[in-house]
Order: sequence, then C-alpha cells, then structure tokens
Amino acid sequence: MRQEPDAGASPAANLRRLCACAQRLILSALLAFPLAFPLALPLAAQAGGIDRLHHFLDTAKTLRADFTQTVTARNDAHSRRPQESSGVMIFSRPGKFRWQIDKPYSQLLVGDGKQVWIYDPELRQVTVKKMDAALGSTPAALLAGGDDGKGGKSTLEKNFTLHEAGERDGLTWVEARPKNSDSGFERLQLGFSGNTLKAMELFDNFGQTTRLRFSNLEHNPALDPSLLRFTPPEGADVIRE
Repeated sequence: MRQEPDAGASPAANLRRLCACAQRLILSALLAFPLAFPLALPLAAQAGGIDRLHHFLDTAKTLRADFTQTVTARNDAHSRRPQESSGVMIFSRPGKFRWQIDKPYSQLLVGDGKQVWIYDPELRQVTVKKMDAALGSTPAALLAGGDDGKGGKSTLEKNFTLHEAGERDGLTWVEARPKNSDSGFERLQLGFSGNTLKAMELFDNFGQTTRLRFSNLEHNPALDPSLLRFTPPEGADVIRE
C-alpha cells in the first residue's frame, strides 16, 4: 500500500514515514525472493558433484563398506528377475582392495597393488590379472586408484572424463565416461550424499547395468594387511591372464 504524506504533519515526520514505508517494501521483496530461489538450486547442487568426488578420493585413504549389487541385462529388464548379491568392499589407496561377495554365492577379488586375484571357491579356480588390465573388474578397483600417491584422483581422471549428472534419488551424481573405448564400460555414475559415496551405477558395452548401494561406511579404518593379500589355496587351479 502506498503511504501518502500527512498534510498536517511536519516535513520531518513525513520523511520518516516515507523511509519506513520504503524499508517495508524492501523487506517484503527479500522475504518473497526465496520462493523463486529454489528454481536455481539444482544448478548449484550439480556444480558440487565433481567436487564431492574429489573430496571423497582425497580424504578416504582407506574405506570399508557393505554393499548390495543388482545386475540387469538390457534384454532381461522385463522378463527375468535381476541378479542380486551382497558383500563387503574394502580399499586402501593406492591400488589395494578387497571385493568379497557373500550371497547368494561366494566370490573374492583381491587387488594387492600389482595384481588382481579372482577366486571362485566353488570351482576352486583362481584367475590372476595385471592391475592395469583389471581396472573394470570391480568398482573397488576404480575407487582404489593407482600408484600415483595422490589419493587416486588423477588415476580416475586419467581413464575417465567427468561430468555433472544432477540430482536423483536424493543423491548428487557424477558421470564418468571412459577415454578408452576398450575399457568395457559405456559409462558409470557415482552418487553422493554430502561427501559420502552411497551408490554406483555401471553401464557396460553389452547392455548390462550394475547398480550398487553402499551402507555402514567406515572412512579411514585401520585394516588388517592380510585382507589385501591373497595366497591361492592348495589344490586350486591358477590361471594367469
């Protein structure tokens, strides 16, 4: 409402009245502004996605987390149930990790910094790969980084180009596309809650999608070094690639 000068008041009183009216108008505008401001929030949140990934890689020198994994093939999306498994992930940068599947069957992958050991207890078979060749063998290998001594960040960015991927399912996502077409991945996405990694989604070149959800994360726990080493069980077949 416009404030009209009071003909019977002094000029000083009218000036104070007009100033007070102007202050109310400014305050009203400031209070109304937040109603429009949320429209800009997704852009601000997107801009922090890569920074959250960098913070995670720089600060989580060791990590332990439980995971659930769902694998869906493109042609099976509406015909068969996805393959589901669960287990424990451990990594120690640079380059060491343990990816242990407990259910519905047992399988173990251990990266010792030089080689990756893949053990199938049911077949009593061990497959050994060089670390560089096993980059896509498990998400833990991607997170553990390489041997650059810089928290693994430069290793991830050496192999992938990072893009902001917006907000979804209450998480901030970063998309990574491989620079090398032979990587086996079409793309992968990492979802963060704050600076904590909560999810990964991997899309391979064969139309298969792997979705991972992490829980009970422990940042920088003390790890038993034996967890990050592997000795083939006696009698197991060892295949080197």
